[in-house]
Order: sequence, then structure tokens, then C-alpha cells
Amino acid sequence: MRVYLAEGVQETVVGLRAPASSVPCDQLELGSIVVLRPRPGLHGQLRVSFEVPRAAGWRLFGRSPSDYRFVVQQDDRADLRRAVDAAVLTMDRWPVLRDHVGLSDPSPKLAQAVWELAGLLTDRDRVRLTWEQLTEADPDVPRGSPLRAELAARATHARARLRELDVAAGSRVGHLTRLADQTEAFVRQQQALANARALLRESDYLIGAPSPAPGHETLDLAEHTSAVLTAYRELTV
Repeated sequence: MRVYLAEGVQETVVGLRAPASSVPCDQLELGSIVVLRPRPGLHGQLRVSFEVPRAAGWRLFGRSPSDYRFVVQQDDRADLRRAVDAAVLTMDRWPVLRDHVGLSDPSPKLAQAVWELAGLLTDRDRVRLTWEQLTEADPDVPRGSPLRAELAARATHARARLRELDVAAGSRVGHLTRLADQTEAFVRQQQALANARALLRESDYLIGAPSPAPGHETLDLAEHTSAVLTAYRELTV
């Protein structure tokens, strides 16, 4: 799976294909994630917006508005941004541990996780709006009307569904950020071990100290590798 990400003034778009843009954009490819960025000199001068392409014959190529998910609420956009930042960090650090985990490219799974998160966030926004409308309508309905009880029941159901989506979205963001944290920790550990080995070699040369017995380093490496793989597998849960 490949996804396209574009952040406008009022919306963040996640698409299976590139969305239409109000300004010329460059595409930054990060494995299976492609980020659309306004060309230098344009961002900040023009209101950047994205929408579903409207080219003639567009549907003939099997394309559909369902190929795009528009996230517009600010809290939802912030959650999506955290998830995308985590995915980008993971991909940036992955070459360091590629040989240790037996996986050359995590980006397809990361792209799928971002796509599914965008779906959860758009669903959450719709349910949130429905819940607000139900609760706002309730005071204007006569107390003795059966519709008042129906509105209250629907509002309760919508609120429960909203909580479920909050948990699902939070879990998905947590999986992506946890993988990024574990990947970053692995890279830091590898750098620390390299620095330690260099220091030991220098100390051996200067003071003739015996080399430490191997074993602990291998164990630490295995533990960190296992932590990264566990975090990666959580993306498919």
C-alpha cells in the first residue's frame, strides 16, 4: 500500500492517490508514504488547500472519492500529525537495524496504519458531530414527547461510540509512536555501543587493560531487537 499525505490550511488529506492541490506541490517519497509539499516560496503566501481530483474521465481509471480521507478537526489533525511524524522517524532510522530484524522495508505497514488511522479519525469526527447535534436538539423538544427519549437514547449511543473511537485512535497512534521510540532507542544503543568499543580499544592501547568478555552486548542487542519487532507487530493487531 502507498498513501499520499497533504496538509492544507483547513484540512489534512490522506489518499491512496495524490489529491488535487490549489498550488504546485513537490512529492517527497518516504518508502510507501508520499508527502506533498508546496514548492518553496509559495507556502505562506497562498492559502494551500487539497481536494478530490475532478479531471475528466477520472472515474474511468477506477478512482473514487473513497480513495481520500479528509481530516479537518484540529485535535484529529494533531493526532494524525503525531502518527505521521512517528512513521517518518521510524523509516529514517530503519536502515540502522534492517539487518538485525530481517525486514528491509517497514513502510507498507506504516502506510497502512496511517490510512486506517485517518479512517478512524474521520469516523470520530462524524460521530462527534452527530452527538453534538443530538444533545443540542434535546432541550427544544417538549418534555412529554417520545422523541425526547429517543434523542437521549441516540445521544447515549453516539457518546459510547465516540469513546470507542477515541480508544481505537489512541491505540493506533500509540502503536506508531511506540515503534518510533523503540527504533530510536535501538539506534541510540548502537551508537553508545560503538562509542564504548572505541573507548575500550583506546584504553587497551594506553593502559594494556584486558578486553571484556563478550556476551552482555549480544544480550542487549537481542532485547532491543525483540522490542522493536514487538512494536512493529502491534501495527497489525
